[in-house]
Amino acid sequence: MALFGPPKPGDYPRQWKDMSVEFKLMFVYHGCMMALFITGGLFTLRQELVLTAVLVFVLTSVSIRHRRSAGWRWQGVKTKNLLAAAGGIALTGVFLYAATPLFPPSNPGALPWYLAGFGIATFNVLQALRLVHPSEAAFLADCHEPGSQTVQPTESEPVEPQWHRVVRAACSILFLTVWLGFVAFFYYSGAAFRDGSPVPTPTQTDAVTEHGKTVYITHDQKVFSDRLEFFAFAGIPSVIVGSLLLHFVVGVKLYPNTPTLREFLARKSSGS
Repeated sequence: MALFGPPKPGDYPRQWKDMSVEFKLMFVYHGCMMALFITGGLFTLRQELVLTAVLVFVLTSVSIRHRRSAGWRWQGVKTKNLLAAAGGIALTGVFLYAATPLFPPSNPGALPWYLAGFGIATFNVLQALRLVHPSEAAFLADCHEPGSQTVQPTESEPVEPQWHRVVRAACSILFLTVWLGFVAFFYYSGAAFRDGSPVPTPTQTDAVTEHGKTVYITHDQKVFSDRLEFFAFAGIPSVIVGSLLLHFVVGVKLYPNTPTLREFLARKSSGS
């Protein structure tokens, strides 16, 4: 979801043939990590790390070879790119850390999940730094000397109302707030369950069950966990429904490659 300006459709390819090599390699990496995760820890921790290191080396080699043959050149970054990359690293760290109470990365059955999340985050950070692109067209646009790209005249696009930018920023902030609330619930409930007592105690009186196992936590922990859960699971569908209404009905562009209702009706009428 774009923060201020409308999302650019060309940045998000919809078909496999339009994806960049790096984007395809990211899917290959993620698929391998999911395969490791599904196996349920058939490999040791060391074996999983070695397999992942070999996979990363092979995929990186393929990317480097492709870049050299295409004459790719880094076009540099601006301050906003560095801030986006730093924000991506911070949010990824928070998200992965939230899972540690119940699913520590030292567990071979859980490590591939962390490695998968790390892979997605790495691609997003590299994209923020303009080192990779989801689309092959954007990648090929970088295959020239920095500053040598000629500007092609384009048709002027209609000016977007200022309030659209404000609404889009508000949606992004609200989405981030709800997401952080979900992460807080995930971590707090996991930590409370991990530190719970297997039997009731004078202070730990409230029962909590996870995956068939029951422990007892304090009443205050249970109340706070329930509040976080309500905030997250009421906020997530509210944000989704609200953003869909804003995009399709109100006409505030939030999703790339997806026309608003007005655009869809205009295309349909012009086609007929």
